[in-house]
Amino acid sequence: VNGVEIDVTPPGGKRTSAYHGGNGGNPQTLTLKTGERIKCVEAHWGKYHGRTRIRFIKVTTTMDRWIQGGTSAPDAAGTDCAPDDYQLGGWHGSSGVELDQVGAVWTGN
Repeated sequence: VNGVEIDVTPPGGKRTSAYHGGNGGNPQTLTLKTGERIKCVEAHWGKYHGRTRIRFIKVTTTMDRWIQGGTSAPDAAGTDCAPDDYQLGGWHGSSGVELDQVGAVWTGN
């Protein structure tokens, strides 16, 4: 996984982005429906080019839709879900050319 990004455009507002990671990869997009929020982030990690990196990431919405990318490694995986009345607001972690660590920043609805 090279990176993750969340773009937010409120109705009638200006688009803002929160990107974490390196360049490259095959971008994938999930456009949220009205009232839909990202509720869970699942990440798998493993060795790549001699370092531990994020190998797979999946985000799931409150409408049980999802988007994913990378190579699954379920023996080294973790899932973080938003508390009630929270949603994904951004990312934190570390990265270089690729995504080394990633965590969700949950914000109130």
